[in-house]
Amino acid sequence: MRRYSPATLAFALPVTLAAQMAAADLTPAEVWGDWRQYMEGMGYTVTAEETTDGGVLTVSGISFGMQFPDNQGEMAMDVGTIRFEDQGNGTVAIVLPDTMPITMDVAPPRAKVSRARCRWT
Repeated sequence: MRRYSPATLAFALPVTLAAQMAAADLTPAEVWGDWRQYMEGMGYTVTAEETTDGGVLTVSGISFGMQFPDNQGEMAMDVGTIRFEDQGNGTVAIVLPDTMPITMDVAPPRAKVSRARCRWT
């Protein structure tokens, strides 16, 4: 059985969720709140800045962080900005930018290299 690292999940989950429309009479704040709660339930700390303009919730500066078990290091990932748009019919469109920069910073505790940094765009 293949094991996936927390970093892989942190990258795959937002992309997978963003590919779908949220349904069932939801608001943009509820959809973002569910995403945030899910990630926090998986052990991530989530920081972001939220602004609302009409039926659009813009969440910018989204950052996920995690401390690995047994002091085996930590991971931080910045994913940029996502918009949640109320469609007026009980659904919410999740809008990603054309280019979504994802920066990951992993710091193992006793490595020769103190930090590893990756950037996807």
